[in-house]
Amino acid sequence: MIDVSLELLDKYEKGIAEPSAAIYERLAELGCDIQWLITDVERKTSEQLGMTSNKDLQAVLDRAVRAEGALEQAEKTIRLLTEQMQRGQ
Repeated sequence: MIDVSLELLDKYEKGIAEPSAAIYERLAELGCDIQWLITDVERKTSEQLGMTSNKDLQAVLDRAVRAEGALEQAEKTIRLLTEQMQRGQ
């Protein structure tokens, strides 16, 4: 269904790894409430959030994708800096 190994699923459950945006997107496509999955809080409808159009919802999705990209870049930078520090640079 979502093509995740049992080993990776175990890491998700233990908090060792975080699912990618693609995994969350696939879970959402399958009907999973992603907000509840991440926060343990039921999601609100778009109307309750003040969003009345697909354009509003797309804007939120776009911001989430950009945020994930920024997080991935920050993680890469941290890894590079850590490697440089370990080499004494």
